[in-house]
Amino acid sequence: MGASGSGKSTVASLLLGLYPPSLSKSDPPSLTIGGRDIRTVDTTSLRSLISIVPQSPLLFSITIAQNIAYGLSRTSPLNSPSNIRAAASAAGIHDFISTLPQAYNTLIGDGGMGLSGGQAQRIVIARALAHRPKILILDEATSSLDSESAEVVKQTVKRLVTQGQGLTVIIITHAKEMMEVAENVVVMDKGRMVEEGPYERLRERNGELRRMLSMGGGLDME
Repeated sequence: MGASGSGKSTVASLLLGLYPPSLSKSDPPSLTIGGRDIRTVDTTSLRSLISIVPQSPLLFSITIAQNIAYGLSRTSPLNSPSNIRAAASAAGIHDFISTLPQAYNTLIGDGGMGLSGGQAQRIVIARALAHRPKILILDEATSSLDSESAEVVKQTVKRLVTQGQGLTVIIITHAKEMMEVAENVVVMDKGRMVEEGPYERLRERNGELRRMLSMGGGLDME
């Protein structure tokens, strides 16, 4: 977490290999994944391990199942009804989908049904999970939602973090309630890590997180 421009989204860009963490390969490793210098990992392989959920949910005018499977090859074993349902269950949206008359074959978007912000974002989370990533990045995933929808997504993320199952969840956020979900909070300022630790401990310490919470600091204080 950190104020706007502190470098939070830059970390996600570095993880995705959009640009190298250092200009020279002779420099010591400054970013590792699984203990391995990220510069030595094939970019395609690296990105296959990571799914990202953006701030604004993007859905297409196709069925719910097709939205969740979007980006998966038709021949991929992950592009199966069972994997799509499993991803939806993990994202906390399966029960809602099951109540629809056409369930996963329901058309959404233009000419189809409309969804609330929270429902749309959980379908996008299901899409990310359908790829079976090792790392899930949530980039301000609740900032464009109303408070009720944001709470639903927060509970979904909390369940993912609690269940673990070999999944690392990175939450980029301004929202205090999303920080509370995390096992570890990293506070950034001007491109540097300035504080790290459990949320409750950092909140009680007279440090950067407490200062930003007390001042607002661009954070969602509701």
